[in-house]
Amino acid sequence: MDDHERRAESALALIAIALSVLFLFEGAKLKPGVFEPIGPGAVPMGVAVITIVLSLLVLLARRRSGVPVAGAGDATPAAAERWVLLLGMAALTLVYAALLQSGTVRYGTATVAYLLISFLLLSDRVRHDLPWALALALVFGLGLDYVFRYLLVADLP
Repeated sequence: MDDHERRAESALALIAIALSVLFLFEGAKLKPGVFEPIGPGAVPMGVAVITIVLSLLVLLARRRSGVPVAGAGDATPAAAERWVLLLGMAALTLVYAALLQSGTVRYGTATVAYLLISFLLLSDRVRHDLPWALALALVFGLGLDYVFRYLLVADLP
């Protein structure tokens, strides 16, 4: 792993920590529901705490290896491609969240599409990975939809 990849991982860890702090702040403002003893903010806040811990572990590993935590980096084509991929994933995530917020698409359908596109964006061999990406997207997307709807009885669009 070259220095640019390490810097990109460190930058991503810092972004994850910042977003997790936002999730903690917003999750703490949610009022507890009548039928939910732990409240609606427990899951996002739990995920945020786990994300912060894992991100701190990434930063700690970078510090111990003597690699700078964040920097400008070089402008090689591979590095530029990674940043385009990062921005693409961020844009895809924002579109996914906006679709869920608007309620125009069912949770299961949106999650399957989001996961499939994410897996294929991250893949080096799209044709080879398509069957696995489709299978994983269906299992996780529809599985999460089932868990949230029928086991946790969450009100999903």
